[in-house]
Amino acid sequence: TYLYSDTAYCLLGAIIENVSGKSFEEFIRDEFLQPNGLTNTTLPWKGNDRTLPAPFVTGYTWENGALTDTTLSNMSPFVANGNIISTPLELASWAKRLFTGKTVLTMDTVQKMMTCLPVKFGSTSEYGLGIDYKPSRGYGHNGAHEGYLTNMYYKPEQDMAYVIFTNVLGNSYDSLRVQMTFLDSVTNKIFTEMGY
Repeated sequence: TYLYSDTAYCLLGAIIENVSGKSFEEFIRDEFLQPNGLTNTTLPWKGNDRTLPAPFVTGYTWENGALTDTTLSNMSPFVANGNIISTPLELASWAKRLFTGKTVLTMDTVQKMMTCLPVKFGSTSEYGLGIDYKPSRGYGHNGAHEGYLTNMYYKPEQDMAYVIFTNVLGNSYDSLRVQMTFLDSVTNKIFTEMGY
């Protein structure tokens, strides 16, 4: 059975701070962002960060048939479980570098992360060490925050990294599932048009 724990990532962040002697933001910036040229990627960590660095896409929440601007939202209620803010271009660059062993992680470590098991019996979706895998998508992960939903994946067969996102997010788990399915269908249509 597949279980995902944001709490475990928060604990990992605390361990990193304790071992490195740096804040989680400083550690990620120094060890991952700067060495990989991710100059438009930030990591809010104060717990009350409510702004996005410019330029940004306005985010909306869909609720009761109306859109609400939720761009100014707490971007760091928890640290280390996905509170990184980036651009589609930098996310795609990161995915390609990560899955081809060109970050600070060794290819052996990346291969372990990519060793995925089915999330449930009979499923084509698999999950590894922080990595999701679907034959149609490739390897990567998604992320959601009030007003935003993003998929970042790498298809090794084509040596291609891609990012697709929406700036409208529903306010329920059911609507999130519908939106994730929609992003998958759009991605599949794009791949079909590209001949993949």
